[in-house]
Amino acid sequence: MTDFDASSFVRRIQRAEKAADVDTAFSEITALKPAEQKKAIDAVETLCVSHWQSNAAAGIGMLKSVVADIDAVKGTPREAFMVAQLNSMMPAEEGKIMTAAFTNIHKIKGDKSAPLVRAYAQEVAKLPAADFDTTLGQLKLVMSVDAALQAGLPEAAPAKKPIKGPRPPRRRGGPKHH
Repeated sequence: MTDFDASSFVRRIQRAEKAADVDTAFSEITALKPAEQKKAIDAVETLCVSHWQSNAAAGIGMLKSVVADIDAVKGTPREAFMVAQLNSMMPAEEGKIMTAAFTNIHKIKGDKSAPLVRAYAQEVAKLPAADFDTTLGQLKLVMSVDAALQAGLPEAAPAKKPIKGPRPPRRRGGPKHH
């Protein structure tokens, strides 16, 4: 088998038209042998995290401003207009594609995922399904991921070390007093 090209893989998922395409692409990684799979998913994770940090994270302030502006006019005709403008600039599917990439990485790596990937998995689990399908919901997801990262994620519990060798014999009868 030829070497896995993580850069090409990430470019392909960035060009995906829907989140299901991302899921299909990640099935290629899960089909690899364990050692190849680890190298591939580590490389993809590094590239995806780097992309998020240089693009999405840089715009958090703007996202907060947009969401605050929409929340300020909630329940008014202006809200529908602002949401329509937002949807035309960034379809919800773009956010869902990014979310699919991070959730697929987390499915493969679990608690060994990068903090950003774990934050996405944690925050997606909290997101109502109706919000997941909207651009505003995807923006709020990015903001909650950023907030979780700023607050610090609980670290994964370290694996218990196996006991090596036979256990020492048990003492019976309690301590001896002289």
